[in-house]
Amino acid sequence: MERERIDLEHELDNLETDATNSNAMLSKLKEEKYRWGEMSEKLGDAKLYIDGNSILTASMIVYAGSCFEQQRLELLKIFQNQLTQLNIKFNKNYSLVSMVSMNSNENEKFEWHEKGLPSDEFSQENAIITLSSKRTC
Repeated sequence: MERERIDLEHELDNLETDATNSNAMLSKLKEEKYRWGEMSEKLGDAKLYIDGNSILTASMIVYAGSCFEQQRLELLKIFQNQLTQLNIKFNKNYSLVSMVSMNSNENEKFEWHEKGLPSDEFSQENAIITLSSKRTC
């Protein structure tokens, strides 16, 4: 009887541990489901704007490299107005840095900062344009 009681207590301990682990796993799965839901929503929104955002990104890389910061902002507005006239949707909060960051790893931006690149948007745009451009003369 004593041996059976010890075995049952051991089994109970194992079941309690399993239950605790299961609850922790369920909690993490709920968090993951929420995270994936958010990501799905963001990707759905991004899908609506992929054409316009791609055109803006290519335009900024090709045409804005030699512009000063204010000129670059004005050029972006011109491109956005053209897309609006053509009924091409784009993200109203478009930023070259955010578009490229979405498609690259954060380590690259960290390395830029470590090598002395200021963290302001204009400096990051310059790095993106420089690295994305091919100059042939």
